Amino acid sequence: MDEDRGHKLFTNNFYTNPPLYKKLKEKNIGACGTVLDNAQGYPQQLKMKIGDPPVFAKWQDLLVAIFHDSKRLSNLTSVGDNSTQIKRIRDRKSPGGFRNILKPTIAQNYNNHMAGVDHFDQLKGNYNYPHQVVHHNSTAVAPAPNL
Repeated sequence: MDEDRGHKLFTNNFYTNPPLYKKLKEKNIGACGTVLDNAQGYPQQLKMKIGDPPVFAKWQDLLVAIFHDSKRLSNLTSVGDNSTQIKRIRDRKSPGGFRNILKPTIAQNYNNHMAGVDHFDQLKGNYNYPHQVVHHNSTAVAPAPNL
């Protein structure tokens, strides 16, 4: 990757880790991704329930944003801030079947950039590919009869 170009890298939780994000930040490459709550060194005091406003915290000089819409989601980023936006989600228990929540802007940016990748991963789970089928055309040769 070229340095000092101001690129942004979006990763899923498999690649999201503070040492990688710090190295990228040193090279002026921003990074944003989902992070698992059981990651080594993850701040354990960041617990929340459905309906709580988003929580922002610093973790090893990076920003963590945690919110709860239909499930608990955590994002780690070296770019962005603690701004939020209103998102309308389905909720059977609310009058009218919907409720408004505050969603971190970094989570929305992640969703916008990873939508195609996540959709491909979902589809890939339904099919067994890539694979090649090799057909061997062989002819059976019978031994000559003894006359």
